[in-house]
Amino acid sequence: GRALVTPAAAAARRGRALSAAPTSFPLSSSKTVKVEYGGAASDYAGDLLLLPFWSDKDIDVGAATIAQGWDAAFGGALTELAESQEFKGKKGEAHVLTVPGRLQGVRKVALVGLGPKDEALEGYAALGKAVAAIAAKEKASSVGVAAPSRSRDAWTFGEHVEAVALATFEGCYVDDRFRTGDNVKNPPKLSSLELVDEPMSVDDVSPDDAYAASLEEGPQESVVSEAAERARAYAQGSSFAKDLVNAPPNILTPRTLAIAAVELAKEHATLDCTIKGPVECAALGMGAYLGVAQGASQDNEAQFIHLTYKRGVPKTKLCIVGKGLTYDSGGYNLKPSAGGMIELMKFDMGGAISASRRVEAPSRRR
Repeated sequence: GRALVTPAAAAARRGRALSAAPTSFPLSSSKTVKVEYGGAASDYAGDLLLLPFWSDKDIDVGAATIAQGWDAAFGGALTELAESQEFKGKKGEAHVLTVPGRLQGVRKVALVGLGPKDEALEGYAALGKAVAAIAAKEKASSVGVAAPSRSRDAWTFGEHVEAVALATFEGCYVDDRFRTGDNVKNPPKLSSLELVDEPMSVDDVSPDDAYAASLEEGPQESVVSEAAERARAYAQGSSFAKDLVNAPPNILTPRTLAIAAVELAKEHATLDCTIKGPVECAALGMGAYLGVAQGASQDNEAQFIHLTYKRGVPKTKLCIVGKGLTYDSGGYNLKPSAGGMIELMKFDMGGAISASRRVEAPSRRR
């Protein structure tokens, strides 16, 4: 059969060298949001306070443990807001009250719906999404989130905190690297997020109540801190993957994808990265792989990325493979130009990004 000619060899025959390889891959800049336990909700002061509620056909804001104090301070304005908007606590539902003169130390207060309480994790994720969205709309830099109604011990559970923090971080992601003029979407001003509750006195609960024991130990501060850092690690990995998938093919070439993988491995002692070019791939008999790569220009020669996670002595090995075509022209393109998604075929490297994220994820868990 016909011998395989690599892009490098073809370029050499024509007497031209491949273009110089880039040395880095441009990443979006993300603002760090500090997440911490803020203590009693009644003491909170900041730009925005969120009061979450599980869904209910009859929500009485004025009787809710945490909300009632704020409602009384505002002369029943929160109750009036809930009634006028027919607030039912549905997931994604939110209504904002502007507080004149920063009464009680806040500029805005929002009633937020979480949906059914028996779908708690989805509700807390919806709460985090609401934090990012409302903070962006109201231009708030400091946000407080109260424990939901009927869940005063919410911030003693790491999975609840992690769900809120992760959705908040991901909701703040903005990629302006390739936008100009009016298309630029500036990231939210959000810089601090305080999770607050209204702890009961130990004297107010039964000695056998598990929550009474938790009040004595005061776990919220450590639970919030640890869960928020886990969420931050996951969000950083997610942002990295989005940066790659969002990049157009004239920026994210096989070479820059390989560079991004090498840079990723340098961040973690548990990751190793090896890049094999056309010569190494040919020596390994990877003809089918190189055959596909021959459809690319001579400046975009194939880069086989081998990313390895290692910690301790492995008991078994798991291989995850992802396709990494930085742009799929479709060969003889049968897709119509209008609505055919040909302009979105940069997504054809999403499999490789997903595979790399799965290999990298354990390294972000310290």
